[in-house]
Order: sequence, then C-alpha cells, then structure tokens
Amino acid sequence: MAYIITVIAYLPWLSILIKSFESTADSWWLNEIPTIREAFLYLFDTKWLSILFVLAVIGYFLYETRLFSIRINETERWIDKVDTVIEIDEKRTGVSEELIWVIAGLCSIFGTCVVGLILSYTIRPFFVLRYLYPTVPVAYMLLIYCTRKMKLKKILFVLILSIVFSSSIPSYFAVLRNDIELDHATTDVLNTIKPSKTAAIFSDNKHLGLSLLPYYFPDNYGKYNENAVEDIDQNYSEIWLFWTQHLDEHKISEINKQSYSCNEIYESKFANGIYFHIYKLEKEN
Repeated sequence: MAYIITVIAYLPWLSILIKSFESTADSWWLNEIPTIREAFLYLFDTKWLSILFVLAVIGYFLYETRLFSIRINETERWIDKVDTVIEIDEKRTGVSEELIWVIAGLCSIFGTCVVGLILSYTIRPFFVLRYLYPTVPVAYMLLIYCTRKMKLKKILFVLILSIVFSSSIPSYFAVLRNDIELDHATTDVLNTIKPSKTAAIFSDNKHLGLSLLPYYFPDNYGKYNENAVEDIDQNYSEIWLFWTQHLDEHKISEINKQSYSCNEIYESKFANGIYFHIYKLEKEN
C-alpha cells in the first residue's frame, strides 16, 4: 500500500517532469558524463569512508550468508586462545530479511547510478552527481548497519564519526561562506541593474540563459544566445548582456557598427556562481 500510494502521489508531477524534459531536450548544457568512480566517491566525499563502506558490506555479506565462520578456542589461554579457523559453514540456510534489506539499499544506490549512466551514454548526457544526493542517507545507513555486528564496533563508530566530522565540518563552512557571498553578490547585481520593461537580456552562459534569467527578470525577455554580440536583435532599443568574457575593443566596435552603444555597467558573480561582465547596449538614433 505504501508503494502504491507513493506512485499515485507522484503522478501529478509527471506533467512537470515531461515539460522539464521538453524545455531542455534541444539545448541541454551538460558536457561531461561522470564516471562510476566519481559517483561512488560522491556518496561519502572522502576516500577513507568509501573504502570502509566496501569492507563493511563485504564483511556483512560473509557474516550474514555464513559462507565463512571464525571459531575461537575458548579453552586455551593467551596466544593459543586466538586460534581461529576459517571454514565454509555447512549449516548455511537461506537469505535473511536483513540481507534482503541491505541488498535493496545497494540496489537503490547503484541502480540510480547505473540507470543514469546508461541513459546518458545511449540517449543524451544528463546524469549529474547531485542526482545521487537522495541516496547518500541510504549509504550512511548501510555503513552503520553493516558495521554494527562487527567486533570492535565502538572503535569503528568513533572512527567513522571522526572521518565524517573532519571532512564535513570544513566543507560545510566553505559552502556556507560561498552561499553568503553569492547571495550578497546577486543582491548587489539586482540592486544595480535596472533594465526597462521593454529591454531584452541575453547571456552566453546556458545555465543562466535557459532558466535563471526568466526567474530574476520576469518582466524582460531573456534567453541564452552566444551570438548576441555578432547578430544583435534590432527589435530591442535596450539590450543587456550577461557575458562570461570581457568584450574586447573589436567586439565593441562590431556592436557600434550595428548602431548600438555599449557600456560595461557592472561585473560580479551572479545567481549560479559564474562571474559575469554586465553590459548595457542602447540603440543610437
């Protein structure tokens, strides 16, 4: 019932998903497809936790399936007491519910990755590492679950927490700092750039032009157009350019030849974190 309700609840979003695919089908800006290694390392953000995850899962599978068992001779003392024997357990039974739960978690993680990579290679590159973000809690749950039955688990928990905090806390403050700086920069741009309602806004950055310009400037016509400098749309007397590169004298001369003045009004990071040179073009009478 929970699965059925989940599917039904998401059905209204299907139309939005289709519209999203249609809007980016012909002009998707992704240039690279991540590798399986990059996808796996993204889950934990540190190589040591990734290695520990692999060892924990392998150890759990060996323990839960009873393919191997370790016996300790309790009657001996000192060194002889740690006389271990590794053997195949002939009393091995079927798959436990806990093992099925772990397998389901692994399928949710690597299934997402595999499906994304297959579609990216066969149809169109669209798989981005951040799409794995919802599976990160599953990966951490599996890591803790698979280590809970190991010996010295308290030491392992301390080790895991130490690695998590030592890598995550600096990253958190770095992201927070960057977000605050970007928010201030975006606010400064919006306070400085005041296009008229009849102005058009173009950018040579696809991410900005395809989705962010209509959001931040809803009253203006805005889009991605990397040829906006060479072929100015003469229908607009006022044009703004959010350009990733500084316009040299030759390009400004080309703009002037098309009867437009060109002035750099501002330069700053904006919205998606890209540094832009912002130009105002006005049609000369």
